[in-house]
Amino acid sequence: MCKARGRFRNEKILPLVGDFVNVDLNSDGTGVIKEILERSNFLVRPAVANVDQVILTFSMTDPDINYILLDKF
Repeated sequence: MCKARGRFRNEKILPLVGDFVNVDLNSDGTGVIKEILERSNFLVRPAVANVDQVILTFSMTDPDINYILLDKF
C-alpha cells in the first residue's frame, strides 16, 4: 500500500488509476509515491490515466442514443 506525498495536494495533482509512479519503499512493506510520471492521456469520468482502449456502449433505439453524451468521449 502506498500513500501520496503532501506536495501533490499542494500542487493540486491527484494520483489516478493507471498512473505510472516512482515510489520509495519502507521497511514495513508500505511505500510513498514520490513522483507521478507524465500521462499519455486522461479521462475525467471516471478519473483514470494512461488508458490504451475504451469501449463505449450505447443503445441505438430504446432509450434513444444521447449524442451529447457521446460527444463527451
